[in-house]
Amino acid sequence: MTTTDWILLAVEGLVVIGFIALGVRAGGVGLGIWGGVGTLVLVFLFGLEPGEPPVSAMLIFITVITATAAMQAAARGEPYAIAFEGRAQYDYAPDVGRAFVTAAGAVDDGAAVYNVPGAVATVEDVVDAILVQAPEAAITWGGDALPFPEELEAVGFERDIGPFPRTPLAVGVAATIEHFRAAA
Repeated sequence: MTTTDWILLAVEGLVVIGFIALGVRAGGVGLGIWGGVGTLVLVFLFGLEPGEPPVSAMLIFITVITATAAMQAAARGEPYAIAFEGRAQYDYAPDVGRAFVTAAGAVDDGAAVYNVPGAVATVEDVVDAILVQAPEAAITWGGDALPFPEELEAVGFERDIGPFPRTPLAVGVAATIEHFRAAA
């Protein structure tokens, strides 16, 4: 990659992180909305060509956004209802950032696409982890499981980049709730 390519990659990464930060400040579903705005910026300002809609990725994003919104509600002492059940992969944001930086520095030739290794858990597991940190929280869940794979394969990432430590769900939930409490 040329120096210009590295600069463009860094700027695009900062755009993504910036819109995620705006979403976190907005809270709840605002995270998803700001993520969509960030995608529009990448497509229309940076000229990145959109591919087919990544339906599975969008559904997984919904699970992560919903879990984050539930943690934020618990930190604020507000009730929250999750409208689905089932197992899904949950990614701790610092792990995703570390994976991005690690992968960017490890690939010398061309561009590779990877899934980030994450923690697979049920909605009940997530709620239980929230209740350990906020026992007074009123988090409910129920409904159908979302129609997507429970776990994304990360074989390519670990094959090309190497073993990647995952933050345990309970540790990520605790840190996230503490972050929301500190930000309040």
